[in-house]
Amino acid sequence: MTSARGGAAAHPFRSLLGVAAIALAVLLGFAGLRGWGELAEARARRERLETTLEETRRRIEALERRNRELETSPAALERLAREELGMVRPGEVVLLLEPEPAASAAAVGVSPSAGPATPPAPVPPTGRP
Repeated sequence: MTSARGGAAAHPFRSLLGVAAIALAVLLGFAGLRGWGELAEARARRERLETTLEETRRRIEALERRNRELETSPAALERLAREELGMVRPGEVVLLLEPEPAASAAAVGVSPSAGPATPPAPVPPTGRP
């Protein structure tokens, strides 16, 4: 009789052990899925960082080329000073011309590409002093 009771008592323990094993397997499965998701996110972030790194390297190379050009070419240095810094040589006269805005040209009925407008006709005198 002891074996019957021992077998009956062992059976619920086996069921509990089986349920615990299944629960553990499900928990590990969810943890694994979360790990795969994090791995995919990390790979995508790595690709973005590699792209940014490559763009930064190209920008550095371009700036180094420009720096070498400015160090070795007086003409390039003068062009930079004139175009970007607005510098002039002593004695030079600078004329600043403002382009006619397209809106004001359209307001008087002139196409911006039509060239100079003809002046209006003179007004005849009224004869009053």
